Amino acid sequence: MYEKVGWKIVLIIIIVGASFYFMFPPFGGMVPGWMERALFGVWPQEKGKLILGEDLKGGLTMVLSVTDAKRRDEVIEVLNKRVNSSGLKEVYISALGEKQIQVRAPAESPGLRDLLMNTGTLEFRAEAPLEEYEAYDERLKAAEAEGREPPSPQPGFMVVNVKGRNGRPYLLLDEKVKFTARDFADFYPATQDNKPAVGFTLSSSAGPRFAELTRKLCEDNHARLAVFINGEFESAPSVKSPITHRGFISFGSGPATTTKELYKKQNELLTALRSGALQTPITFESEIKTGPAIGEDSLKRGIISMLLGTFIVLLFMLVYYLAAGLIANVALVLNLILVLGALCGFQATFTLPGFAGLILTIGMAVDANILIFERIREEKMAGKALTGAVKAGYNRAFGTILDSNITTLVIGIILWWQGTGPIRGFAITLSVGILASLFTSLFVGKVIFTICVRAKAFKEVKMQRWIRRPSIPFMKISRVPLTLSLILAIGGIGLLGYRGTSLLGIDFLGGAQYQINLSRPFSIGEIRNTLAEILPEGAVPEVQSVEPRLGTRMNVPGGSYEFILRFPQQLLDKIARREGIPRESDPSKVVERVNDLIRSKFNKDFPPEGLEISLEESVFNQIKFSLTPLTEDTTLERLQSEAETVLKPYYD
Repeated sequence: MYEKVGWKIVLIIIIVGASFYFMFPPFGGMVPGWMERALFGVWPQEKGKLILGEDLKGGLTMVLSVTDAKRRDEVIEVLNKRVNSSGLKEVYISALGEKQIQVRAPAESPGLRDLLMNTGTLEFRAEAPLEEYEAYDERLKAAEAEGREPPSPQPGFMVVNVKGRNGRPYLLLDEKVKFTARDFADFYPATQDNKPAVGFTLSSSAGPRFAELTRKLCEDNHARLAVFINGEFESAPSVKSPITHRGFISFGSGPATTTKELYKKQNELLTALRSGALQTPITFESEIKTGPAIGEDSLKRGIISMLLGTFIVLLFMLVYYLAAGLIANVALVLNLILVLGALCGFQATFTLPGFAGLILTIGMAVDANILIFERIREEKMAGKALTGAVKAGYNRAFGTILDSNITTLVIGIILWWQGTGPIRGFAITLSVGILASLFTSLFVGKVIFTICVRAKAFKEVKMQRWIRRPSIPFMKISRVPLTLSLILAIGGIGLLGYRGTSLLGIDFLGGAQYQINLSRPFSIGEIRNTLAEILPEGAVPEVQSVEPRLGTRMNVPGGSYEFILRFPQQLLDKIARREGIPRESDPSKVVERVNDLIRSKFNKDFPPEGLEISLEESVFNQIKFSLTPLTEDTTLERLQSEAETVLKPYYD
C-alpha cells in the first residue's frame, strides 16, 4: 500500500524530526563526542531556545562611546555586521548623542557585550632569530647576578611568557607586525589536529610576502609565527612548510578547555574577522535591563487575537472541507512546526510581529489548500474517480500555487542578497515560511491524501458548497474594477509623495530619548495615558519600563518606577509646530520643550510624588540634566544616593 510513498513518508519524518530537534533538543549531553563536535561546528549556539524579543520579554540597553566621533558611523556599521549579520537577532544599534552608540537587544543575549567590545584585530609576529635569543640570555644572566629585575629585550623585540627556542621559558618575538586581517581575502571554519581552528585565504598581494616570511621561518629551524587576537597573544605554532595561499589559525588550549569552548572561540573570532576591525577604540559606559515594550494587557490581547484567528481558520477548513479540511489542518500544524524549527535552528529572535507573520504563513498555506480542494471538486464533478480526481487536482493546482509563491520567494532572495540587518531577517523568515508552505501543501498534504485513499479511509471526498453557481459576469464589468484599481494606485502614490519623510519612523530619522524616574510605580498604560494628554492627538511615544538596578527600589507586578520614552522625529516635528518653534531653529529647543512638558505634567497631576527626568541623549546633541523636586520625605541620604546615580557616568 505504501510502495510509492514510502520514501516520501521517510523524508517527512526526517524533516519534521529535525524541526523538533531544534525546538526541543532531547539528547543534550548524551550524544557521542564526534557528533557533539559536528553539531557545534555547524550550530555553535544553544539549540531549542525560543528567544523572545524585547517587546515580549524585555531586553538590554547598552551605551558605548567611541574615541573618535568622526568614525562613529563606521563603528555602528561594523557592529551591525558583527552581531546581526543575518538580521534574525533583533539587535538594534543606533547613534546616541555625538560620540555614543546605543545597543538594544533581547534579554537573552549571552556573550553580546564581549562580542561588541571585541576589536576584531588579528596580527602576526615572527619569532626572533637565534642570535637575538643569545643576546637576551646574556642580559638575563647579568641582571640575575646583580639581583635586578629581568630587563626588557632590545628595541624592536618583545617577550611572551611561553616556551621559546630550545626549551627557553620565554618566547622572543619581532615586535613589528608582519600581517594583519587586511592581508586576508577570506576566513572560514576549519579543523586542525581534530580541534576547531580558523582557516584563512591570503589576498593576492599578501600571498607572496607571507610565503617568503614562512619560508625563512621554516629554514630557521622551523621557527614560530605568533598570532595575536585583539592585541592579546593567542598561539605560536611552528612553521613546518611555506604558506603560499591558505593556512590555519589554531587556538591556545589548556586541559580545562572543552571542545564547546573552542568552537565558541572559533565562532566569535570568525564573526569579528568577517565583520572587520574597529577603526577607533570603544568604551563600555552603561547597561540597563528593560521590561517588555508592549504592556501586559496589549500583549494578552495580541496573543488572544492571533490564537483566535488561527482557531477560526482551522475550524473553517474542518467545517467546510470536512475530511479534506482535517488533512489540511494536519499539514498546517506541520507547517508551523517546520517554520519554528527552522527559525530556532537559525537562533532567530521572536517578536510579536514575528508571531503575527507565522499566522500570515498559515493564511498563505490555507490559500494553497483551498485551490487544491476546489480543483479536486471540479475533477469529481467532471466524472473522475476519487484517485484520479485527487491526482488531477494536485497537478492542476501545482502551477498556480508555485507561480504565486515563487514570485514572493524571488523578492525574499533579493532582499536577503541586498539587505542588511532586520531586512535580511525579514527576508529569511519570509522565505522559510514560503518554502514550508509549499512543502506542506503540495507534498505533505498529497502524501496524506494518497495514504487515506489507498487505505480506503474514505470513498468520497465530501465538501460543503454554500454558493452553488455564482454567475457573476466579471469580464463584462471589468472596466469598473480596473478603473477603480488605477485610481487607488495613483492616489496611493500621490499620498506617499505628499506625506514624504513624515511616514518614516525613528529607525530612519532618529528622535529623542528620555529616562524618567517616579516616586511610585506606574504601569505602561498609565504612562501612555498621561503623555497622551500633553502630546498631539494620536501621537504616543514608545514607552519601556526599566528593571531595577542593585540598590534601587524593586518594581511591583504591573508597575515600575523608571521608564524610557522614545520620541521619533516626526512626533518632535508635530510638537514643534504646535508649540510655535520655527523649523530652522536649534533642534535641541524641541527636545528641551518636550522635557518641560513631561516634567510639568507629572508634577501637576502627581504633586506629592515628585519626578526625576533625565534627558539622557538626543540624536542632535548630548544633553544631560536631572531635577528632583524637594518634598517632605526628602532626606540627605536620598539626595546623596540620587546624586551618585546621576553623576556616576562622569566619575567612572
